[in-house]
Amino acid sequence: LKDRKLTILDILYEFYRSQFFILVIFEPIGCFFGFFFNFITVYVIFKNRLDLKDKFYDYMKINSIFNLIYCLIFSLNLINVCIIPYSIYCSTIYYNYLTQYWKIFGINYLGNVIKFCSNFTYAQMTLNRYML
Repeated sequence: LKDRKLTILDILYEFYRSQFFILVIFEPIGCFFGFFFNFITVYVIFKNRLDLKDKFYDYMKINSIFNLIYCLIFSLNLINVCIIPYSIYCSTIYYNYLTQYWKIFGINYLGNVIKFCSNFTYAQMTLNRYML
């Protein structure tokens, strides 16, 4: 085994395998954790609404809501994953027009708008923290 040379097919296989683990296993797990922890943040801030009157917590709440929306949108990215066309893991609705529109407008456009809003509120939190 040590004397065996790597071929292009071996490298391609490892690339597809790593792509499968990243897109199919790690992304949904990351979306779940992101959704869970941002939900906890929003819940704690809403529950302690009377105690937290600082503007910083408003920015944190808005940022967590944007992150919740982004995680929800990105968790639906799995319907657009096709590692190798016509292979074992290729969604049956992958070739549907609505799925392609969802990828373009939902994930790419709306996802980037939500990321921008999240980054903007994060910058507001940072500036508010700096002004204290």
